[in-house]
Amino acid sequence: GQGVPYYGMDALTAVCSDSMPDPLFRINLPMFADGDLAALNIGSAMYPDIPSGAIVILKEWSVQGVVPGEIYLIVTQYFRGIRIIRQGQDPDQLLLVASNSEQFDPITLSREEITKLYIVQGIIIKKNL
Repeated sequence: GQGVPYYGMDALTAVCSDSMPDPLFRINLPMFADGDLAALNIGSAMYPDIPSGAIVILKEWSVQGVVPGEIYLIVTQYFRGIRIIRQGQDPDQLLLVASNSEQFDPITLSREEITKLYIVQGIIIKKNL
């Protein structure tokens, strides 16, 4: 099928789900042609970069291929969330930073703690007019 499958659910739920429902629709935009899935950002950690209710377009990514400063959806045993990844104190450490730094503290973790990783390729924000 063409386009990125969109699931009308929280992106964190979607990437951790073993059995996915059928997508509600597909997003056909050439710049996101290689995206793996699209789902909703719920929560305020990445506000204002990604408002709650925005659609995030995700592509599965390798931990070795992390580009510091990019936004990722990160899953570990103890943490699931969308954050900016920065380089930590030592080469094995990553620093997860929220855009909304007043309410969310940075999190330090080691690369091998990450069980799933997706880069946020795109953010679709619906304007309430």
